[in-house]
Amino acid sequence: MNNKEYDIVIVGGSVVGALFACAMQKLLGDQNSLRIALIDSSDLQQQVKPCADYDSRVFAINLATQNILIQLGLWDEIKAVRATPFNNMYVWNADSHIEFNSADIAYDRLGYIVEQRTLLWPALAQLKQGFQVDLYYSQQVSAFSRVGDNVEIKLESGDVFRTRLLVGADGANSQVRKFAGIDTLAWSYDQKAIVATVSTEKDHEFIAAQNFLQTGPLAFLPLDAGLSSIVWSADTELAEDLMALDDATFCVRLQHSFASRLGKVELVTPRAAFPLQCQHSKQYSKPGIVLIGDSAHVIHPLAGQGVNLGIMDAMMLAQTLADELTHSNFNPGNYALLRRYERSRKSENLMMMGVMDGFKRLFGTQLVPLQQLRNFGLRFVAQSPLLKNTIMVKALGLSGEIPEFVLGSERVS
Repeated sequence: MNNKEYDIVIVGGSVVGALFACAMQKLLGDQNSLRIALIDSSDLQQQVKPCADYDSRVFAINLATQNILIQLGLWDEIKAVRATPFNNMYVWNADSHIEFNSADIAYDRLGYIVEQRTLLWPALAQLKQGFQVDLYYSQQVSAFSRVGDNVEIKLESGDVFRTRLLVGADGANSQVRKFAGIDTLAWSYDQKAIVATVSTEKDHEFIAAQNFLQTGPLAFLPLDAGLSSIVWSADTELAEDLMALDDATFCVRLQHSFASRLGKVELVTPRAAFPLQCQHSKQYSKPGIVLIGDSAHVIHPLAGQGVNLGIMDAMMLAQTLADELTHSNFNPGNYALLRRYERSRKSENLMMMGVMDGFKRLFGTQLVPLQQLRNFGLRFVAQSPLLKNTIMVKALGLSGEIPEFVLGSERVS
């Protein structure tokens, strides 16, 4: 049994938690002024090792996230493995459509489609090479407790860590959030998202396309080698029926539901499905405890913004802490400091959550007046270059409050 003291302990070593640790490592530089640990219950290094097979879990990262990865020194390695740009987005339903083109706002792309494994591996490798962050994989937390102003973390291995700041990056069912006694506002969409990698008869031309069906949106996201990643959000009963189909029949249904836009479809990876919900924590922080990513908020995946919001949480928290490092009485668990981070991110996350929830409900409505309003709105946006461009800039993540170190000396162009 080991007893160790840390300034910061991060619970959850997936993308958001790992990138927060990378940001702290970068901001600390050659200093060894903070002791940091990252704990995850999985053997992440084995799970995310690079391989030729495609990962069915992908992210649509915007240009702000790409810039973060550049500043953290991770982007070149990610791009060398697999990162597929998309320059157009085509959205339609039975009655109307709209197209977003990056050239309209003087960019050569709207973002990149990156597999989870491709994004996470270089981050973990960078942490392993550094000296500021201790990594603990395959370690299950058994209990949290308060010890004065600190938090004590007990692991099933018998190790005990004590920290001034506990960072919850452990997902929608966050143990850290439950320990902190932070309530959430949450509801189920009664839908599941089916994900897989597919090949298509026609080339995707680096266009991310999404068809809003009455039962939920179906997206085809471009990958390299002419492949696509699908995210099919469907009402739970339908999703379960689709998962029960044999591969050939499923592909026929998939092709038909996408209006044969890309021709014949074949599965490259097995299908997986997960339930969809919307959830927002009423607080992101308590004294000595803070939440980032899905621990703080979960949104519908229809626009792929969830991971971008979570990564920006991580960067804002890192910048907020780093700004106070030189103060003689610096305490990473100081509640006023954590509240500053919370105020900087909460409104942005709530706004995006509201927009995504509204889109989901508006495109799924059976009420004729709302359907007419929706179709009018789509046509109005399609015919208004200024409004359409404003939406694109917002989706790129290059507006609003952005941590200073993320921008570096230039914005992505």
